[in-house]
Amino acid sequence: FYRSSRYLSWMDVIVGDPKTRIIMPEEGLPVEIYYFYANITNNNVGLYWGTLSETNNYGFYVQRSYKNTNSFRDIPGSFTPGHGTTNIPQHYQFTDIVSKPGRYYYRLKQIDLDGTIHYNDPIRIRFYYKYENLE
Repeated sequence: FYRSSRYLSWMDVIVGDPKTRIIMPEEGLPVEIYYFYANITNNNVGLYWGTLSETNNYGFYVQRSYKNTNSFRDIPGSFTPGHGTTNIPQHYQFTDIVSKPGRYYYRLKQIDLDGTIHYNDPIRIRFYYKYENLE
């Protein structure tokens, strides 16, 4: 008979050879984030992220930390609702108004419908004030 590989024939799969098992992953990641970046304009930090798929996604909080990655806090008003379960890519954004120059870190806090929380790796931005000539 025809063999599709050295180790597994199509007959093993169709007939169900007891020595052969096809293992499927139990669950994928609840949310597959494929980009997360920041763009600075004036005193605003635009944060943009996109997902490839979402499973039971309640939504996101954007978190910020000043000068280090040890003190992340939810930014007030940053909650962005998710799209539940979808395989359609989704795009999100949030604008943070920065009050002082310095180094900021941002990350996403993703919440599942059952309350489980996941964090992504932080990104860093360096914010400088633009001084105007007052003459």
